[in-house]
Amino acid sequence: MNNRTKKILIALLIIFVTIFVSYIIVGNFLTINSRNDSRQSQFLNGKVPVLSGPHNGTAAMQGSWLGKEFFNDNTGINNFKNGDLIEKQIPFKTYTGKSISDPQIDVLKIDYNIPENPFYLRFILDELVEIEEGMYLGKLHFTLLPFVPFTITYFALEEIK
Repeated sequence: MNNRTKKILIALLIIFVTIFVSYIIVGNFLTINSRNDSRQSQFLNGKVPVLSGPHNGTAAMQGSWLGKEFFNDNTGINNFKNGDLIEKQIPFKTYTGKSISDPQIDVLKIDYNIPENPFYLRFILDELVEIEEGMYLGKLHFTLLPFVPFTITYFALEEIK
C-alpha cells in the first residue's frame, strides 16, 4: 500500500468516525430534550389509540406535512400539501407494542420499515398515544444502529370530524 492510499484511507476513517460521533451526540441531545419536554408526562399517561380515517397533524418542522390517514388493515399513509393538491406519500404499517423510549407503556407503533419506502425512511418508527378523545401525541424515533433508538421530536394528530 503506497503513502497516498494510506492517507486516503485515514482521511475516510476520520470522516466516518466524525459522522458517527456526531450522530451519537446529536441523537442523545434530542432524546434527552424529549424526556425533559413538558409533553413527556402526557405521553406517559396516554393510552393505545384505535384509529381509522384521516387525521390532521402538527409538528415542530411542519413543512408540507398535513397529517396521516389510517386504514382498517393496520396500514396508513401520510398526507402532504402540494399546491392545491393533497398527495398521499410514505406508507406505513401499524401495530401495538411496548414503547422503545418508554417501555413501561403500550403504544401504537407507526412503522415505516416496509418495501414501498426508500431505504433511509425505514429507520423511522413513530409511536402514538391518545391523550384525550380525538387527540393524539406521537414521538418520532430514528434507529440507524440496532438497539440505539433516538427520539427526534414530538408530533400531534387530531381526528377530523
